[in-house]
Amino acid sequence: IAPVSTGITAAVMAFSSCPIGGIAPSVVGASEQTGSLHLPMLANLLQTLQDPEGSKRVAPKIWQRMIILWLVQLRLKRQRASLEVALPEPTLRLMLRALPKAAPELAAACRALFSSPVLEFVLQSPGLRTQIDERVLSLTALGSFAPEDEAEVLSELFSTCFEVCVLSGATAEWSGGGLILR
Repeated sequence: IAPVSTGITAAVMAFSSCPIGGIAPSVVGASEQTGSLHLPMLANLLQTLQDPEGSKRVAPKIWQRMIILWLVQLRLKRQRASLEVALPEPTLRLMLRALPKAAPELAAACRALFSSPVLEFVLQSPGLRTQIDERVLSLTALGSFAPEDEAEVLSELFSTCFEVCVLSGATAEWSGGGLILR
């Protein structure tokens, strides 16, 4: 992938400079303390790639791998912190913005399900946070980095986000004046 801007070049180089081709040391057995240093780096990298111009040129496979690495770091953080601290609203928001980039074929479904009124309701309720914790961060496949395990983790993440948004949309009723919650 040819970098398209200085910001993305720096972000990709920072990611590439991690040991073992971008895999944080905590993932391959180093101390949890060392791995926690990579969480800000991954979050910063994801935010850098969210640039509207730059993110269009980043391959879905890169987004998929970054989301997997990010989930591994979030699982480590979750082991040390409460659910609300490990998965705050900005993290959930960023995750939902990154998902369509990882699977462009699902981008239209993501746009529909992660629409503003429903998204705000989903982010305010504990459902998405709880489901990601129980269904995704608890997967034993998370961190194995075998292609089939990565596919399972991403599939579960998409399923979880889609289900929570659909159920939240079913709980909410649309009216001409906006979203009415039951």
